[in-house]
Amino acid sequence: RLPRRSPRSTASLSVTARGANALSAAAVGLFFVLRAAGDMLGEQSADGTQVRSAWPSWISPLGWGNQVRAFAGDRWWVLALPVALLLLGVAVAYALAERRDIGAGLIAPRRGPATGTPRLLSPAGLAWRTQRGTLLGWAVGVAVFGLAMGVAGDEFNAMIEQNPAAAEAINAMGGGANLIDAYLSAMLGLFALTLGAYVVQALLRVRGDEADGVLEAALATAVSRTRWLGTQVLAATLGAAALLLLAGLTTGLGYGLVTGDPLGQTVALGGAALLRLPALLVVAGVVTALFGLLPRWSVVLSWTALLVFLLLGQLGAVLELPQAALDLSPYTHVPSVPATDPAALPLVVLTTVAALLLVAGAAAFRHRDVPS
Repeated sequence: RLPRRSPRSTASLSVTARGANALSAAAVGLFFVLRAAGDMLGEQSADGTQVRSAWPSWISPLGWGNQVRAFAGDRWWVLALPVALLLLGVAVAYALAERRDIGAGLIAPRRGPATGTPRLLSPAGLAWRTQRGTLLGWAVGVAVFGLAMGVAGDEFNAMIEQNPAAAEAINAMGGGANLIDAYLSAMLGLFALTLGAYVVQALLRVRGDEADGVLEAALATAVSRTRWLGTQVLAATLGAAALLLLAGLTTGLGYGLVTGDPLGQTVALGGAALLRLPALLVVAGVVTALFGLLPRWSVVLSWTALLVFLLLGQLGAVLELPQAALDLSPYTHVPSVPATDPAALPLVVLTTVAALLLVAGAAAFRHRDVPS
């Protein structure tokens, strides 16, 4: 449960931390869509440079930074908008906290059925029940963003040719000389990095179940530790694979619709996206190993590891960091398809590393106390 008298607005609405985080994530997703819509509907110059954003960008806090127009208008007064939103949000949060019961939320939780489905008697059924809501939310966001990024690909080439620095950065991120292929590869790489957060979120449920006593009750039945943990890992990795495939398919569909080859691009980018799966398996292995070896620190260390992977895998090449540092991220070793040709050896090595980490985590979990 959430801390008492939490000043966050979403925390006052939902009785659980999971519900509050879901509401917050939905708000961020809505703001992102509004910002993207404002940029797409805005005015552009002949060289593709953004001249004026449409009204949806003004509704989204993510679009306000662009509205300042530093060195091209200096609209400093726009900086007052986030300050005003902060003050308003804090005031609303405290007002809501004063009007709700301690330990409760303003949105009453739904009552569950009087009897549970027989599927919940198995670890697989329980894992699906606990992760399906999160998976559905991620799927909607991935589909929307993938389609938007694919449609924007047709405009990208004309826009980026006017900005050599941006073209160099995209080539570094995408790993190829062809700008549009580098763009598509970079977008798939961004999806893979983002879906690492889904893997961490899904697998850290095991730590939450342990802390809440759910795991102890489950292990009191005929379910073994290895079976229970393996089911959770399998559910998380299958969900990540499905989301990764969805990202590739929707990006390919969006790009194919504007280029006249929807089927070909959908199939090609769907396959290219799945080549990023071994990197996500390594992320799953890291989280599992931390849960087995260092359960009390697993939450902090798992998110820290993902952040390091993200910075090294996405910004390392742009910042020209040493190759030894870049190699620490599993995303560095994934072939940048379609910008480059696929290679089997890096994928095999990543899968092997992921398997070793998973085995180490499962072995440690079998021999430690529960609850930790």
